[in-house]
Amino acid sequence: KKQAQIELEKKRKTEEDLHYQRKIDSKLREAERRRLELEREAEEQRRRDAARMKAEQVAADLQRKRDLERREQERKAASTRKMEQIQAAEATVQANIIHAREERHRAMVERRH
Repeated sequence: KKQAQIELEKKRKTEEDLHYQRKIDSKLREAERRRLELEREAEEQRRRDAARMKAEQVAADLQRKRDLERREQERKAASTRKMEQIQAAEATVQANIIHAREERHRAMVERRH
């Protein structure tokens, strides 16, 4: 009878140990599943961050290119305006020369009469 009681206690102890071992194993599996999930989330975040940084870089490059093109257009426009001013000044000078010649010619004609 004592032996049966010892065997029964051993069996109960073994079942209890198995129960706790299964609980521990379940907790370990859950912790591993959570670790993998967190790693996946971190990797997805790194990919999103890399994509965002790439998009920001592309946008910055495009903005710099637009700024350079705008400054080049402004420089060309300023150069064109300067050329137009020079041509207008030259035309004014030529008109003044012609006018002066005409005045001189008219004065000479009046003196003859």
